[in-house]
Amino acid sequence: MKTLGKRLTIVGVCLSVLFIAFVALLVCVGNEGSEDVIKQGKEQYKELENGIYIGEMLNGKLEGKGNLQYYVGDVYSGEFADDQKNGEGEYTYADGSVYTGGYKDGKREGNGTFQFADGSVYKGQWQNDYIQGEGEYKKSNGDVLKGVFKENALADGTYKYADDEGTYTLQLKNGRLTGEAKAVLSNGDTYDGKVENGKFSGTCSITYDDGDTYSGGVAQGLKSGTGTYHWKGDGDYYSGKWNKDKMSGSGEYHYTKETFPYIKGNFQSNKPNGTCTYYKSKSVKYTTYWKKGSCTKVSK
Repeated sequence: MKTLGKRLTIVGVCLSVLFIAFVALLVCVGNEGSEDVIKQGKEQYKELENGIYIGEMLNGKLEGKGNLQYYVGDVYSGEFADDQKNGEGEYTYADGSVYTGGYKDGKREGNGTFQFADGSVYKGQWQNDYIQGEGEYKKSNGDVLKGVFKENALADGTYKYADDEGTYTLQLKNGRLTGEAKAVLSNGDTYDGKVENGKFSGTCSITYDDGDTYSGGVAQGLKSGTGTYHWKGDGDYYSGKWNKDKMSGSGEYHYTKETFPYIKGNFQSNKPNGTCTYYKSKSVKYTTYWKKGSCTKVSK
C-alpha cells in the first residue's frame, strides 16, 4: 500500500477586493457651456465654464476633433458632437490616470481602456459612464478580475490571485463567490472543487505533480468521504472510503489498471484490516485476514 499525505490550505479571500475603487473615474459631463469664441482657420478657440477648447466647431458648437483642457488639470483629446464628447477620445486625469475609448453624450460608452495611476488597468465595455459588460481588470499587484461587470463591480466571472503557495482562481456569480475554485500550487499540484472557509471541502479533483490523481470527497483540504485515487506509475487504484487523507473504511484496492486482481474489505490507515476478500480472477477468490497491515491467514 502507498501512504498518502497530500493536502492543501488556501488563504482566505476578502470579498471586498472584488469591488474596484473607481473614485478616480469622476468626469465632467453634460453641455460644456461657452463664453468667447475666436476663429483661427479650421481650428477655433473657445473658452468654456470648465476649461478651454481648441478644435473644430459647427454653428458655435463643439463638433469634430478637438482638445479640451479643463481648469482642474484634466485633458480630453478626441471627437465631439453637439457640444459634448461623442465618438473616440482620450481623457487624461490630473492624477495621471488615462481613459482611451468611446464616448456617448459626454459619458464613456462602448469599448474602452482605463489605466489607473497605480498601474492597474481595466479593458472592456462601458455603459452610461460605468464599467458594464465584458471586461478584464488587472490590479497593480497582479490580481485579475475577468468576466461580466455591472456598475463598476464584477458580477459573473473569475477572480485570480497568487501568493507564495500558488495561483488561485475563484468563481463568482451575481457578485458573490460560488464556492468553486481552482488552485495550481507551486509544487505542481492542481486542485479543482468546492471551497469552504478558505479550504477545499466537498467534491474535488486533484492532480498531483507526480501524475497521481484523486477524485472524490475532501474535507478541510484532506481526502475524506468516498473517492478514487489512481497511481500513475503502476496503474493501481483504490476506490472507497477515506478519512483525514488516508484510506479508511470499506473499499477496493486494484493492483493494476485492470479489474483483477483486487482486494475488497475494510481499510485502516492505508492498509487492509480484518477480513478481506482477494479476487484473483472472476472465478477465483480467497478469504484473507489482516492485522496491522500484514496478511496473517489465507483460505479459499
